[in-house]
Amino acid sequence: MGVGECPYLFELLEEIRNTEQIKNISRNLREFFDKLETWTGIEINDLFDAWTVADIIQIEALYNKSSSSIDTNVLSQLREIVGLCLYYLLNPFETNRIIGGPLIADIMNNIFSFISNKSNQWKAKIYSAHDTTISAILSFFQANYIHQPSYASALFFDLYHLPETERYFLKVEYLNSTNSRTTYPIKLLPCGNEMCSIEILNKWIENRLPSKDIKTECMKRKFYQLKYNKKYQLFI
Repeated sequence: MGVGECPYLFELLEEIRNTEQIKNISRNLREFFDKLETWTGIEINDLFDAWTVADIIQIEALYNKSSSSIDTNVLSQLREIVGLCLYYLLNPFETNRIIGGPLIADIMNNIFSFISNKSNQWKAKIYSAHDTTISAILSFFQANYIHQPSYASALFFDLYHLPETERYFLKVEYLNSTNSRTTYPIKLLPCGNEMCSIEILNKWIENRLPSKDIKTECMKRKFYQLKYNKKYQLFI
């Protein structure tokens, strides 16, 4: 597991940024972008530029470090911006597959290693993830509307074994509040209920994952110079 650049993802993001939907949203938010530029000194050309600024301001506000200009109305609009970015980023199947797929593949590999007694008897594995990662996994399973998870949100994947049938089931729960310990079970699409058979889930997943050779998967498809300097990375 590591962090690497993904040129193909760059291309997909460039296409998204140049859609009429994003251009129209960016034009409608221009006045707010101008305020963000004044407050931060960072140039904001479109919705996705504003996303980067939104993350910074939201974290500052969480720790009471934001300026007096940042009130509840501003924070609400920033959350809306992040939600829009996540929707347009993760709603397309191809970007969703590349962003969420590698982590899901690793989770499934760990599950099958445990089932086949090849996991050194580890009973838990913890991943450090971004809000984008959590949104991507939820979107991959079509388990929730695409939104910005709350700070300190988490997903729990629990494997259950039914001895009488020798079958394994997966249950996924979502902790979507910063100051809560209450999790909410997620209904996984291929099963339609909270407990999903590993066999059914794996069959549904296998054709949706990127190839194991992620470097090949991330190779450029188009040969043109990207027109922005923003750096995107694929967390796998």
